Amino acid sequence: MNRYVTAYFITIFMIVLILNVYIFSPFFHSIALGAIFAGAYYPLYLNLLKKMSHVKATWITITIMIFSLVLPSIYMVIQISREALDLYYNIQNSLSHIGIKDFFFGNGPAALAISKFIKLTGLSLTLDDLYLMALDKAKGLSGQLIGVVNSWVSNTFHFIMQFIIMVICSFGFINYAKELKKFVFELSPLPDDQEQTLLNNFNQMNFATLVGNGLGGLIQGVVGGIALWMIGTPSVFLWTVVMIILAFIPLVGISVVTIPVAIITFLEGNQWQAIVFTIVTSLTAVYVENVLKPKFIGNRVKINSLLLLLYILSGMASLGFMGIFYGPLIGTMFLSLARLFKTWYFPKVTGVS
Repeated sequence: MNRYVTAYFITIFMIVLILNVYIFSPFFHSIALGAIFAGAYYPLYLNLLKKMSHVKATWITITIMIFSLVLPSIYMVIQISREALDLYYNIQNSLSHIGIKDFFFGNGPAALAISKFIKLTGLSLTLDDLYLMALDKAKGLSGQLIGVVNSWVSNTFHFIMQFIIMVICSFGFINYAKELKKFVFELSPLPDDQEQTLLNNFNQMNFATLVGNGLGGLIQGVVGGIALWMIGTPSVFLWTVVMIILAFIPLVGISVVTIPVAIITFLEGNQWQAIVFTIVTSLTAVYVENVLKPKFIGNRVKINSLLLLLYILSGMASLGFMGIFYGPLIGTMFLSLARLFKTWYFPKVTGVS
């Protein structure tokens, strides 16, 4: 009889659990981000807790989180929407400009190299065909960017709702951290020390991803943006935001933007500007990746850079932009579970000590 009662309870429990997952699925990203940001700001809460009451520390932490996230986010969406449209026309005008067109598709060195490559490979293409293809691709990319930004602007209410849910979740995770931890630990059949190990690894990767990489990305993006502004690149704010995001990706970083810009600047005849731009952005990237991040993050995260890159790229391919955050966390949890399995459970399963 007890077996049937247990089976019945588990069935009901699973149905209710699935229903909870279903109704909260529209706010999955908000809840997940709430947990991620709560973990990132939790050290601030602990420091404030030493000087004031729990209630004051919680509200000050949430207030700082709101003002450090909401105002930059709103400004970023508005500014990017403006510069995305400007970028579309700048790309079109730049590629249509007769001087640049002649340089790349006329009698310039790049055009001669392209012409020789076409003859060598036997491709049935002309320089005009390549020009039209490049123009079409540029219009397509900038048009997609405008579409994404317009969708953000048109879904302002949805964005605000998601942000409110994220703030509420962050408040709950910080305010009831001890109760939530106790509840999860009691619900999980794992030993408390193993659960604490998983929680510590999650918080460490969370700190490294948001705080460490965020600070490093901000420095690289701002320095790169100033360098872009000094050499006269249009849509500086847009490319600055892009570089800040790209700086989260190890081994790649802002070079996706800086290398093409340096090459184009060099080919346009501004050799010294291109050289100085390359030196400044490269030194900044080297300093952040090899000096600042190791000192700031220390030994918090023990994961290979190449493996971290794969997790970020795979996360972005599977989950979009949020994969930048989810990928490293999933990788860290997998490696933590693998270490626990190797240390605790593999000897029990195989009988090998």
